[in-house]
Amino acid sequence: MSFREDVVPSRFFCRKKGIFNAAVGKMLSKVVLTVALPALAFNSFMQDINPTMLKQGRNVLIGGVLIYIILIFISKPAVPYTSCLSLL
Repeated sequence: MSFREDVVPSRFFCRKKGIFNAAVGKMLSKVVLTVALPALAFNSFMQDINPTMLKQGRNVLIGGVLIYIILIFISKPAVPYTSCLSLL
């Protein structure tokens, strides 16, 4: 059973029985958002990197940067640059 499967039902039960009030619920949500989620994200990234994964990651990074640069050049500005000068 995961952390989420344990916490959500127990929090719901405690809230219904009146053990937790609204302030405790907000505090628990804050703890989950500031402590548990970053810890789970860090834990999910902790894995061995082999050369194939490193090469795939590099290719995705380079491809993303190239697509971003291409889209900058093919996109049209919303307001023509010449009309911006006329506003002054």
